[in-house]
Amino acid sequence: MSSHAATAAAPAPSRPRRLGTSSRKHLVASAVIAVAATGVNLLQACSYTPPASLDSPEAVYAIIDSAPYVNPTEQQRAVVFGAPGKLHVEHGRSCARANQAASATYIGMRITDNVLLPKGYTGTVYQNGHELQYEDGDHHVLGLGSAIYNVHQLGDILFWDAGGVISDHNGDDDYRWCYTYTVVAWPKPPKGVVSPFLPRIDIEAVHADETAALIFTDVGSGAVDRIKGQYTSSGAKPKGVLLAGFAMSFTDDDHHLLQLGFDLGTPKLRGRKIRWRSDVVLKDNGTRPFRSAELVSILKGDSVEVFHPRNVVVEGGNEARGVVANDVRIRAAKSDTFCAAVGNAFKRRQVVVQTPPYTWAMPMLTGWDLREACSDQHKRRIGAWIESFSYVREPGATSGTLRYTVASTFGDEDPGPFFDRLQVDVLGIKQIQPQIDFDPGDLPPLQPSTPGLR
Repeated sequence: MSSHAATAAAPAPSRPRRLGTSSRKHLVASAVIAVAATGVNLLQACSYTPPASLDSPEAVYAIIDSAPYVNPTEQQRAVVFGAPGKLHVEHGRSCARANQAASATYIGMRITDNVLLPKGYTGTVYQNGHELQYEDGDHHVLGLGSAIYNVHQLGDILFWDAGGVISDHNGDDDYRWCYTYTVVAWPKPPKGVVSPFLPRIDIEAVHADETAALIFTDVGSGAVDRIKGQYTSSGAKPKGVLLAGFAMSFTDDDHHLLQLGFDLGTPKLRGRKIRWRSDVVLKDNGTRPFRSAELVSILKGDSVEVFHPRNVVVEGGNEARGVVANDVRIRAAKSDTFCAAVGNAFKRRQVVVQTPPYTWAMPMLTGWDLREACSDQHKRRIGAWIESFSYVREPGATSGTLRYTVASTFGDEDPGPFFDRLQVDVLGIKQIQPQIDFDPGDLPPLQPSTPGLR
């Protein structure tokens, strides 16, 4: 039996953690896209117009890549899968603080993070949750977001930038940001002819780059925004979309929040093209104009599968146990004057899901819908994230068991009950076994034995 587990609360392994900025390569564009969405509004003072920075992915990247670096205040990581020559997976969490969201010369903040991969490996990293909090009480919200970006590899070290922002109109409030991430790494394919007699892992990752490919902005459609994404491969067929960043921002002013939601949607594959549509909502009791954006990475290769369970089973935590739907299905909420709010101000669920018989499996938080039980409120703390996970598959079994712990919060300085719906897809990786056709007729005929000889 194989069993693996990780928790973002485990101590981080001892390894090199940072690289000087002079040697960093900006190979991957990405998004603390809310930095752009929110910051441009902040710098426009009272002349609120739709932020030009979201008019093109190139402009978004130019702004987010100028965010100042800060030192992380918290870093935790644990190995999930780590057998030599096999898939290597780590799950972690990092946090940072800033004394303001924007100034006349910069917007937001970012940190640099890294992981030492096994020798001869390559890999990727995707965001598996976020948490944003005002440090000095609750406030209105103009915009918010969190993302991983500038992913690149130097030697056996995988580096990336990550950042987040939450702000009201003034942009001068202290805030804390945390993000949860999952690193997936695999042996680099050997040069030359691949032996058909050895098991192998066939994965290729495609990240956004400085041209802002794989950054997408909304098409604007009313109470719920739509973000349409697509990718066409020049090589192997795309198999999965990994969420690396999101952002949303009002375009008129800051407001209370009634609801905040994001759904990456279900990608559709057709040959070498993959398409998807994300739904986003950001609202108070009314319906106000807002903008949104996302950053993704693409996985290709015969080892990759993405599985969307329609239902999952809650088996622990502080919420009700039993079968729950695993579809967010974003819809604009309405305030309710006559309501009785009951439940928890911070939610944690321990979830189990049966998967196809993957060799390895990881959860991917691809959707969340957070809303007040009654009416819009100031906000202090907002987030949804995967805390830990484990995967077990018995030898020869026709299914595997993925367990994960997921948390969410959506409250003001005196938080009360709120409603949430969370969506988690499964990233499944299969080790490809040798496929050798054997025909007994290909063997030479047996020769009769000679008496007396052995």
